[in-house]
Amino acid sequence: MTENCSDPRCPIHGNLSTYGLELTGKVVSNKAKRTVVVEREYLIYVPKYERYTKNRSKLHAHLPECMSVDVGDIVRLKQCRRLSKTKHWVVLGKEE
Repeated sequence: MTENCSDPRCPIHGNLSTYGLELTGKVVSNKAKRTVVVEREYLIYVPKYERYTKNRSKLHAHLPECMSVDVGDIVRLKQCRRLSKTKHWVVLGKEE
C-alpha cells in the first residue's frame, strides 16, 4: 500500500463510506481499470435432501489506487454505495 493515494473512492485515504456486509473471495480478473472481479463460494442447505450444495457468485469491486492485487489473491470486500451499474463493493485489502 502506498501512502499517497489520490483516489476519492478509497475507503482508507478517500471519503467513501462503507457499511453492511464484509466478505472474502478470490480474485478471478483484474483486467478492467480500478475494478476486480471476485468469486466467492458458499454453502446452501437443501432441506429436502438434508445436504449442502456448493454455490459460487462473482462480485465486481472497486480497487483503490493504493492497492495492488493479482489473479488468485484472497481479498476482503466491504459493501458501499453503488459506484457503477455492477459495482457496489470495495476492496479493503489482501488476506494473509
